[in-house]
Amino acid sequence: MALLWVAAGAGAQPLEDWEGLLERVRARARENLRRLPDYVCVQTVERASRSRPEQPFEPLDTLRLEVALVGDRELVAWAGASHFEEKDITELIERGTIGNGAFGLHARNIFLSEAPEFAFAGEERIGELRTLRFDFEVPLERSTYRMRVPPRVARVGYHGSFWVEAETLDLVRLRVVVDDIPEELGLVEASGEIRYGRVSVGEGEFLLAEASELMMISTTGEISRNLTRFGNCRRYSARSSLSFAEAEAPAGTGPRSLALPPKAVIELELETEIDPRSAALGDEVRAVVSRAVKEGNRVVVPAGAVALGRLVRLDRQEQPIEHYLIGLEFHTLEAGDLKTGLRATMRRAGPASGLLPQARRLDPTFDRRRKRPFLEILVNEQRRGQGILHWRAQSPVVSRGLRMEWQIEP
Repeated sequence: MALLWVAAGAGAQPLEDWEGLLERVRARARENLRRLPDYVCVQTVERASRSRPEQPFEPLDTLRLEVALVGDRELVAWAGASHFEEKDITELIERGTIGNGAFGLHARNIFLSEAPEFAFAGEERIGELRTLRFDFEVPLERSTYRMRVPPRVARVGYHGSFWVEAETLDLVRLRVVVDDIPEELGLVEASGEIRYGRVSVGEGEFLLAEASELMMISTTGEISRNLTRFGNCRRYSARSSLSFAEAEAPAGTGPRSLALPPKAVIELELETEIDPRSAALGDEVRAVVSRAVKEGNRVVVPAGAVALGRLVRLDRQEQPIEHYLIGLEFHTLEAGDLKTGLRATMRRAGPASGLLPQARRLDPTFDRRRKRPFLEILVNEQRRGQGILHWRAQSPVVSRGLRMEWQIEP
């Protein structure tokens, strides 16, 4: 849960009595947390990495998610998804560095539990702002902080600092540093810093996380950085938890969902232009069915039906030539007022000028007797229920009209 308060000024509070001041901050936080409704924000994460400290960070990709704080749970979903799932964020984002807690859980654990040990560190200026800094430590035996580097997970202790505005006691910044990371996680350092501001949610204004930075250093020396922004915050409503399941239709009203034959093939035509230089994971993608799907002589999915999905992978590759791996996933099929969940795997795509041609045009060592696509091994890496386009970096925009063939997963 995010921290908020409307505190009295700190000017009359002697700094020698910092423990009393700390108790005022925590008591006010507990009081005002009761006013905070469940809420949801759009979370944009820019991921970058570098192999050595002296090198500049190289952008990797951008994620666009929705994150909700419901009670004491932090839930995530792709932007525009119809529901939040009860799963760890690493199950949703399977590649690269990702974390949670910055949205609200870190502040809740620091200010509303008895786990931390605190010390007053004095007055500091952040820009023109006069702040008071407090340090804290949460030892392993009292910590609920878990680090996950799939498939490994470990509970860790942590320490850090937080800064409050001296006049209002508003939280300004919170820094968390992980202690004694187990060797099997492959990390030597992990830290995060969160910046706070006043945000309107519903009819009230609350102190919430506005941005954060997550840094991790692996045992190989690679440094990963995530820069996160939170925006478009609003109250969480019951509609946010709707699933794709359709209610049972009343007798005599006819079918209310499409019926997809197992292993049927759907031909789709892309309606959304994709530019990997500006797109983000989680962006919505739309395609239309270009040829009716039949079961025997009966049309089960008409031409013109709409497939809704999202981007799930955007990787830039340097070898054998500069190109992008653009991952798509479709989740819903609609035809008029009928719809159904969609899970299908892409079998082929094209032709299109940006798609990488076969290897004989790229690699002089190509074995002409095999006559197989040069990047076949990468294609075979894709998950069931997804499709990956291998797209030239020289002409990166995937235009509308791209033809694709997808097979329904049973």
